[in-house]
Amino acid sequence: MCGGFNSNVLKKAQKFLDDQKADVIAVGKRARDFFLWRKLNVTAEFTGFGDSIKIEEILPIADSLIKWYREQKYDSITAVYTNFLSTLKQEAVVRQILPINIESIKEIVAGILPERGRYADLRKEKKETDARFLYNYEYLYEPSSESVLNNLLPDLFRIQIYHMILESNASEHSARMVAMRNASDSAQNLIEELTLYFNKARQSAITKEISEITAGSEALQ
Repeated sequence: MCGGFNSNVLKKAQKFLDDQKADVIAVGKRARDFFLWRKLNVTAEFTGFGDSIKIEEILPIADSLIKWYREQKYDSITAVYTNFLSTLKQEAVVRQILPINIESIKEIVAGILPERGRYADLRKEKKETDARFLYNYEYLYEPSSESVLNNLLPDLFRIQIYHMILESNASEHSARMVAMRNASDSAQNLIEELTLYFNKARQSAITKEISEITAGSEALQ
């Protein structure tokens, strides 16, 4: 009961798979059933996530993807998920997550702060902060920049996976809320139409009975 939420993201994934040959790693029962029914190669599935998901719950997904990528089982890994834009608007997106791309990270970070609303000022403050740090500084790393980066990247990837699932959860809740509101509005309209129809039928029956009584009375006279 969430409108076109599932169909939109699954159609987006299907279109992506039509253009190239790839394995499918399904997150959620709907995705698993959708791709199995189409006889695609679902190599792994992760299900059982609730509404209030913790980052520890997504570690099997992230760590498995990291493992397969390091083993060179896959050259690249692309995620298809629903990005939350507003209560009334959610967008199915396709984004490469491995190898890590600086542009995709910028898009995710930019998507965390809304463009409008009470948190929009944070976006403005972030841009001003970024502008102040557009200088060349010398940074010292211990033990080495490569070692620090190798330790940070897996955590960054896990956060990226966690963020995408949170975006999908928020989009699903919004889609369900909108779908239920539309259903309630349609039901209310139907109730009003049926009430009007019932009143007209009732009035017609009363008028007919009065006419019959009047006709019978005149006949007796």
